[in-house]
Amino acid sequence: MESLSNLECLNLMYNQITSIPNLNELKNLINLDLGWNKIKTIDNLESFAKLRCLSCEYNNISKISNLSSLKNLKLINIEGNPIDIRKFNKELKKIIKENYKEKEKLVPSA
Repeated sequence: MESLSNLECLNLMYNQITSIPNLNELKNLINLDLGWNKIKTIDNLESFAKLRCLSCEYNNISKISNLSSLKNLKLINIEGNPIDIRKFNKELKKIIKENYKEKEKLVPSA
């Protein structure tokens, strides 16, 4: 994993992942895509200080913890998960809501 320390984007979509592997050595990660897996909890992301985009759509996520330490996080996609955004702090709720507003702009109205 040490040879990947400069990696900025990691796509782990469609891999039947049930939990987030230890990726702590990827200090330069900016974009992490965990969509369409079998993850139930988002955790172990505290070391990603540069992370800007987290996609974890269509898993089975019911708990997300320690995202408040991700000061550069600008986009989080939790679409298709059984999670209640009311459990998030105010700043993360704003990020999530802004993402859905942007998505609505892309979908033509009937």
